Amino acid sequence: VVGISSDMGRSKSLNVERPTAPKRRMKKVRIGAQVSSESHKRRKVVRNAHKTTSLSRRISRKSASKLQEAQEKDLSPNSKTSKERVPIVPVVPRMKGGSRRLRRDSVLGQLVETGVLTKKQAFSALSRHPRAAEYMPGRKRKDGPTAVETLAAFGMDRRRIARIIVSFPAVLSYHVDSRMRSLVSCLQSVGLSETQIAQLVCKYPPILGLNVANNVQSKLDFFAELGVPRERIGNSMLRSPHVLGLSIAANYKSKVEYFSDLGMSKADLVRLLSNSAYVLGLNLNDCIRAKVEYFCSLGIPRDSVATVIARQGSVLGLAIPQLQARVSFLRCILKGDGLSQEGTNVLSKLPPNANSADDCEENSKLARLLQTSPQLLAFSVERNMRPKLSFYLNEAKVCSPESAGKLLLSYPTLFNYSLSARLLPRLAYLKKLGLEHRVSMNSLCFKTDAQFASREAGVELADY
Repeated sequence: VVGISSDMGRSKSLNVERPTAPKRRMKKVRIGAQVSSESHKRRKVVRNAHKTTSLSRRISRKSASKLQEAQEKDLSPNSKTSKERVPIVPVVPRMKGGSRRLRRDSVLGQLVETGVLTKKQAFSALSRHPRAAEYMPGRKRKDGPTAVETLAAFGMDRRRIARIIVSFPAVLSYHVDSRMRSLVSCLQSVGLSETQIAQLVCKYPPILGLNVANNVQSKLDFFAELGVPRERIGNSMLRSPHVLGLSIAANYKSKVEYFSDLGMSKADLVRLLSNSAYVLGLNLNDCIRAKVEYFCSLGIPRDSVATVIARQGSVLGLAIPQLQARVSFLRCILKGDGLSQEGTNVLSKLPPNANSADDCEENSKLARLLQTSPQLLAFSVERNMRPKLSFYLNEAKVCSPESAGKLLLSYPTLFNYSLSARLLPRLAYLKKLGLEHRVSMNSLCFKTDAQFASREAGVELADY
């Protein structure tokens, strides 16, 4: 025992170095400990933040209820509290709907309460413009009528007013009364009445957010400088009011320069802007240039493409597959098989650059037809051209499939007449009188109602 204790004492007195772990290993252990401690701190901070948030919510709810109880007690007739009281903000009820809440004392909430908007329309306006929930009555505008009152004064019913608010909720924060007066005086200078101006506002509500002097008037002056008559400017704006929100530099001037470089005359440009001003809002490369190149591939000369666009500007708004289907159907009519299902196939199934004499002749006829009657490209195949062609071939029997192409080249307005309002009633009336032998293209299409009744049916117009 003595020996052992002496050895132990000797070992204590000696400075013996114990083996340590490698330096790299110790570094790893220290870094890992540091990372774990930092992540633990972050988790702790997040937990504390959640606790603080939930606690503050509970406190705010309790304080709000206590404040409301104190206010009710303070306003009671038996209350003995005197002197000045601290103003207490009342708890405002909210209307629930989806994931949002709508304050009943807000402008949108009051419109729902009064029946101008439905709750669905109000939340649709909020999804489009979330700041509309902050609009309170009397804060943005102290004097003058409200936006709803101003719009109603121009003859708009609740349905139109609701549509304006849903599509453009920011109108609730504007001085609509003064803006509307300036807009009316500006648009009346181009020949629009108050009723037409109300229609324009319903079609394009963001016009109420435009500066009349810097935006609206400058666009009207641009049209006037190009030579468009004032009264035609008003009708053009009524058809396409969204062009008033476009940029003059980015949209107006670039399109006008392109059409001028294409060879469009000033008269054709005036016609295009008068009838189809919305082309100013189309993409120059994806829409306009692509359609021009497609028309050139059909054999139409480039200078004639400008005339086609000026006469029927709506073709620029169609997709290439739609144009291909209609061109393919017209090509089949010229070939004599217009009622076949191949007439609706796209042009890619037909050889665009055929080398045979017959194909070259068909391409030439098609190009000539589109130059003289570009409105054919605006007609739907299934809703317009195919039913009317079937009527001419099968019911009226005024032409055969082989002669339909020649008839279309001679009278390209065959598809302009209404099937339900003109063609079918006239055919039924002649058959009723036993005058089937008088059924012809002339009697069915080209004569007025008075001429048809007196010359073909032999009756008075009132009897017809």
